[in-house]
Amino acid sequence: MGKRSTTITERSVEEDALEFEELVEYHDIEEVATERVQLLYPAKVSRIGQVTGKQYTWNKSGEILDVFKEDVPALLNSRIGSTGCCGSSGRNGNPLFPVV
Repeated sequence: MGKRSTTITERSVEEDALEFEELVEYHDIEEVATERVQLLYPAKVSRIGQVTGKQYTWNKSGEILDVFKEDVPALLNSRIGSTGCCGSSGRNGNPLFPVV
């Protein structure tokens, strides 16, 4: 059997380099600000954030969800009923959510 001849050719570093289209820097990530909002009403309640359009669903009374800060003011204005319960002075109904 005869010897095999091997030829090694030199290639430039540019030919072997990987090509990158764009370098992404992750230190520019923006943190999302949220607040913890609790449901007071004894039922499953869903609301869509007026600013972000995100749907929030509380499955039971006492459940707490992280809500985008932009959506919190509208949720805090959510009430049920037209008068307060059990002789309370609230004439605009009972609030559904507090921030905890």
